[in-house]
Amino acid sequence: MTVPVADVTLVKPVAIYALRPSIKFHKISSVIGYRLQDVRRHGEVPRIFIRTMPGDLGQIRQADERKRIFIKLALPLILHVNDLIRRDREQIVSLHQRTQHGEFISLGERAWLADKMTQYGVKSLDYDELLRRVDVIPPSLAIAQSAEESGWGTSRFAREGNALFGQRIWREGDGLVPKKRAAGQKFRVRAFDQLIDGVKSYAGNLNTHFAYDGFRKSRAAMRQAGEQLNGVDLATSLRRYSERGDDYIKTIHAIIRVNGLTEFDAVRLRDDLSVRPEAPET
Repeated sequence: MTVPVADVTLVKPVAIYALRPSIKFHKISSVIGYRLQDVRRHGEVPRIFIRTMPGDLGQIRQADERKRIFIKLALPLILHVNDLIRRDREQIVSLHQRTQHGEFISLGERAWLADKMTQYGVKSLDYDELLRRVDVIPPSLAIAQSAEESGWGTSRFAREGNALFGQRIWREGDGLVPKKRAAGQKFRVRAFDQLIDGVKSYAGNLNTHFAYDGFRKSRAAMRQAGEQLNGVDLATSLRRYSERGDDYIKTIHAIIRVNGLTEFDAVRLRDDLSVRPEAPET
């Protein structure tokens, strides 16, 4: 089935990114029935993945409408990255269980495991530590942090660098220089070619940086207790994410609460519909 919408075609089952201003994105999402009230009711999100941040979000005068569009842009990307992490996690769990039962692990599987250890900063094989790191980020938390750090997608860093999470770097020549950076400061805000790259980097940051060890331990404790990962509770362990400390945590809690973001922690990507803007990427 194909449904033409301007120069965008709906296809199934595979298509990756749509590159369009937010107004056209809103039209597309309306045509295919992508409404947040339906996501909350049915727990499924269409596979609409936006390549770069639209530059016109700030032109939308109604704050609630601007927030809705931002959430609809960000949520599929966050869920996709979580799916990639979850796939790796399931494979690690399987390898661990097979090892415990004395089963053979192939050279290819060992190489894959070694790559994951390197990716997640685990120097020697410790399945418990690896699984503490290879785990998903609650969508409520990721949306709230991206909204706060990017001004709901309207900041210069979001528009020019597809940077939703305000990640700082200190490499000369990389990233975007904040206009209000204090004298003597050397950091820049990391920029990305695509939004999905920024989401992957954010998840990798929380899952590997020593400053967020408490976050990972709290998440593992929730897993151990059989609880659903809770973005509000986990946000409390991210005081070091911002120089604002406790005030930052209060802001994240408020964004989650006021916008009902906890309802997105149990949703998943839908299997039956994607959007392809032109030719699919290879």
